[in-house]
Amino acid sequence: MPYFNEYCEPNTLQAHGIVVLEKKHHAIKTLKRKHKPSIHGHKLWHSSFLLMDYLNFHPLPNKASLLEVGCGWGTTSIFCAKRFNAKATGVDLDPSVFPYLQILADFNQVTINTEQAPLEKLSKTKLAHHHTVLGTDICFWDELVNKVYNLIRRSLQAGVKQVVLADPGRSTFHQLAERCSKKYSTECHPWYTQDPEFISGYILCVNGS
Repeated sequence: MPYFNEYCEPNTLQAHGIVVLEKKHHAIKTLKRKHKPSIHGHKLWHSSFLLMDYLNFHPLPNKASLLEVGCGWGTTSIFCAKRFNAKATGVDLDPSVFPYLQILADFNQVTINTEQAPLEKLSKTKLAHHHTVLGTDICFWDELVNKVYNLIRRSLQAGVKQVVLADPGRSTFHQLAERCSKKYSTECHPWYTQDPEFISGYILCVNGS
């Protein structure tokens, strides 16, 4: 059930228990004049709402440590921090997205750590500190299939309990899911949410031993 939006301020909405600022919100418009993300980080992506919905049904342990890769504006990390008291770190190649993440975190009264890094620089040493690795819309180019697969491999080798990804259903995402299923305990499900609107896609969950 969608949450009631208790905020009277224009251009805000509430989805899965967090406040989201729409692109016409004055704070976002101000940020866009100063910070111009270059790698698809210019807006919220709907797959993040799919992942939030999935996690409502498959909750994280309380205060779990998580890494959100390709975090963009960090809405999934913010949701997890608010819903599960998670210790969340958002990682993105483009540091220009972090001011957007920070303002959304401030609105939701949570703290999210950030780190600028490409996927291939996330070492097993770094990954070992986290219970869960999350990502939404991170496998959108052919060359990303290998990079994301290798990230999953390193994560599980480092002791991460699960890697959970959401996607609208790109062919590259399904290639990744098929490759994971040949080596790891893998589930790939169609999923939908009606909060904040009807959104459909897929959830890939790769489990550690």
